[in-house]
Amino acid sequence: MKVLEMLNYVRAEQKWINDFINAFNETELIYDRFCSEVYNELDIDLLVEKYENAGAYLDLDWNAGATKVVLCLKNFAFKSPYTYMVNYYTEEDYNELSDSEKKECDRDEEGWFSKIPFFMGSTGNYCDVEAKVYQKALSYGVADFFAETVRIPGTHVYVQERYLMAFDEYNGRDDAPLSKTEINDIRKTCCFYNSIPDRVISWWANHYSYSDLLKLGTFLKLYDINDLHAGNIAFFPDGKLKIIDYSGYCSSTSNLV
Repeated sequence: MKVLEMLNYVRAEQKWINDFINAFNETELIYDRFCSEVYNELDIDLLVEKYENAGAYLDLDWNAGATKVVLCLKNFAFKSPYTYMVNYYTEEDYNELSDSEKKECDRDEEGWFSKIPFFMGSTGNYCDVEAKVYQKALSYGVADFFAETVRIPGTHVYVQERYLMAFDEYNGRDDAPLSKTEINDIRKTCCFYNSIPDRVISWWANHYSYSDLLKLGTFLKLYDINDLHAGNIAFFPDGKLKIIDYSGYCSSTSNLV
């Protein structure tokens, strides 16, 4: 079942999820460039607290990166891009701003700051890039390596099937692990980015054909999907190891899809 079909089925049974999605959709997400974290963390905590005892589908958690905020339920991961970012200024930097720039600033306990529309690298909406990449992966024949991401109609919230465990949390033994030489050969011939962990390549090599890996490597290069560390790759209930964050980071991906 496609992730949006599965979500619609659950929404029909668990009406509170509609309220949860709408609340997330209406939450203004702000990225603090000064601290590299979510500026309005309290707002998200309050949203989580409101729904933490809502129903059987709940296993609520949230995390945030440099490009998006993710709210995780038992079966789904809801993603939303930042709306704004805040830039903080030292007193010296603030004094060097023009009068018109100073009018755009506000002040809190941390100092002077301005709030501007979020933009990082070549885009402001990495969730939309991710959804477009997945459609490209379907057409290219490599969608098996990616967790499906799709926008929920009428919102700027995107949904993805929730993973069981990120690869950076995996401490299990690998079946038939490849040698370092074999992994390096695959990395070189398939043009895999250095960010992809050796153990991920080994796992994929034991579950997919060489031609599948070669096609994946070509696809990743074609769309400059570069940020593939262990935290962005995860195990899913179907037993597959998939990429969960594939919008690229400060790459040209948004211009290529």
